[in-house]
Amino acid sequence: MKDAYKCSQELHKSNITSWFSFVKKVLEVFEIKQEVKHFGQYKFLNISSKLIHTKYISNWYASQNKASDGKLFNYVKFKQNFGYENYLSLIKNFDFRRSICKLRISAHKLQIEVGRFSNIPRNERICKKCSSGCVEDEIHFLTNCENFKSDRDALFDFVCQRIPNFSILDNQHKFIYLLNCEDNQVLNAVGKFIKVNMS
Repeated sequence: MKDAYKCSQELHKSNITSWFSFVKKVLEVFEIKQEVKHFGQYKFLNISSKLIHTKYISNWYASQNKASDGKLFNYVKFKQNFGYENYLSLIKNFDFRRSICKLRISAHKLQIEVGRFSNIPRNERICKKCSSGCVEDEIHFLTNCENFKSDRDALFDFVCQRIPNFSILDNQHKFIYLLNCEDNQVLNAVGKFIKVNMS
């Protein structure tokens, strides 16, 4: 163990990321002071789980702000709070749950993602499935792509039966609601819509 520790420390000193680098970064981020007692043994001076939790959440919110114009542009619109996502428990159908997850984390083949790999500017990643001229991102796919109109109308009618005010929301808020709601029947309907239309 001591040799592994020394090796990791030497890698860090040579500007090669190692386990030692990771631990050092964590201690810096959480502002945890340590006092070296002797080789490889530290006494941590102001550590508490509450401090670590608070610092982590703060760091998480800061990283959300940085992601607001990159790959996770839409993700930060609906992922406002740190914590477990209830849809993971509410949706029993694995395929529907996976479909929602893939849409949420941009693990799909919409033009917004495909264009990224070809270095196409974001505003030129136009939907090829409809004639709207809109960027094909997650919001466009879920709320207004003409190609999926009949399936979407059925989905939105179902959602409106359960949540009457849904119809007055704009597309961005409909998108946010559909990915954050805790009605398992709505979530299953959303998962089914994504699975059927994104295949």
